[in-house]
Amino acid sequence: LFRERGFDGIGLNELMQAAGLTRGGPALREVFGEGVGNLVAVLQEQMPAATPPERREQALAMLSTMVGALVLARAVGDGGLSRELLDAARKNLPAGG
Repeated sequence: LFRERGFDGIGLNELMQAAGLTRGGPALREVFGEGVGNLVAVLQEQMPAATPPERREQALAMLSTMVGALVLARAVGDGGLSRELLDAARKNLPAGG
């Protein structure tokens, strides 16, 4: 996906390493997955969409945006860019957040 968009040096593996998720085995991923699922369920209850599938989609988008912004903000060396990433994510979160 990143290569298709012109970012040849960044891939899923690099992002997973930045998040610290490549060091754990299947047990860690299972526990992490359960935690993410629980967090999505909590966020889903707060989303304004009309149907459960739409609320789930909004919750997934919110969580993905928040986590992505945090990973990128921590990975860049520029404090200004870090703040911009966090601010942009905050401003563009799905309604209800």
